[in-house]
Amino acid sequence: MIFKAIFSTAWESINQNFYTRLAQTVDPIDSVITFYAEILSSGILKSLDKEGNDVTEKDALIALLRNPNENQNFQQFIKEWLYYHYSHGWNYVVPKSTSVGYENKLDKGLRNSLYNIDPDHIEWSSDNVFWNFFTKNREISFNYEPYQFSRIKYSEVIPFIDVRQDSKKPHIGISRLLSLEKHIQNYSLALQGDENLIKRSGSILVSLDSPKNEDLGLDSNVFMGANDKNGVPIMTTHKKLLEEQLRETGIGTDSMGIMFSTLPLKSTPLSAGLENIRFNEKQIEYARTIYNKYNVPKEFQNLDKETAKFANRQMALIEAIQNTIEPLGKSFCDKIANYFKWENTIILDFSHLPVFSDNEQTKTTTQQAVYNLYHQMFVDDIITQQELTQTLKENGII
Repeated sequence: MIFKAIFSTAWESINQNFYTRLAQTVDPIDSVITFYAEILSSGILKSLDKEGNDVTEKDALIALLRNPNENQNFQQFIKEWLYYHYSHGWNYVVPKSTSVGYENKLDKGLRNSLYNIDPDHIEWSSDNVFWNFFTKNREISFNYEPYQFSRIKYSEVIPFIDVRQDSKKPHIGISRLLSLEKHIQNYSLALQGDENLIKRSGSILVSLDSPKNEDLGLDSNVFMGANDKNGVPIMTTHKKLLEEQLRETGIGTDSMGIMFSTLPLKSTPLSAGLENIRFNEKQIEYARTIYNKYNVPKEFQNLDKETAKFANRQMALIEAIQNTIEPLGKSFCDKIANYFKWENTIILDFSHLPVFSDNEQTKTTTQQAVYNLYHQMFVDDIITQQELTQTLKENGII
């Protein structure tokens, strides 16, 4: 099914309901989403009141997010959320409560839950002609078999859009994978070509190296020394006679015989021509395009033989967190808080990660070196007090 969709001319219509499975099947896509999901799940949930005070341990919404449902903790939940979000370009979180109508309330005594919805398994009620004919409610709704949810209204979910909404179906978004159609197809073809090359290596096709179809002397007749019942001499060929004699010795069998030929033979490897096509290099280029579409820093694409320097990877990771992960975390937290009309500000904090600690130490060391250098220049009357002050300000020292 996945293979059929990858090579279908009706890419959008067919893939709309299994981008998740497609992402899991194509390694560069799965690697991208997993890379970001691991970083996003490392964030620490925090709650700040209007004065900016940390009220995390007293916040009921934080408690819900830490254990969103009976099967997941926050880390598992947010990883799953991002996988659907990045594969489809949109996804829903469905709130549930032990009391119907209190889904957006976090009152004591209620047991609330949050569930990620995989768009692969959504069955839109609006697509059901029978249902549309008899219902008076035209609001978009859907069924979700994995959790046995039925007739979930769009107004009851927390929707998320990755890049942009679908102009024809504003309740969903456009997947980035749609613009990567050719690259995904070509990556899969290059992978298949590499597999075929491996399978065919060592296999040889043997054929006659001559346009003639007769084996000269070996095809000439030989009298078998007897006549048939009509008195006609029984004849065979030298080739058949030799092959029969060899089979009688056990060397040849009916399924695996020996063939004689006086004509020259030629052998051709079944992989001939394929070895000149550098499938691996093509895979790398197609994978690079997929990585770039999701803004994965080149230092983490692991497509080149050379390993990126540690310092470069550190800076690239900081860039990925600040440009991609933190905006994703803010979007998630803001949408959840808005649904519950929450007064506190919910955030995902990444400042505890070692990469920021190392960066802060480097920054402090650099600032100290700058201060020592320019302060000595001031003592030696090389620069003025004003120039010293300006330099220290530009480097964030004062």
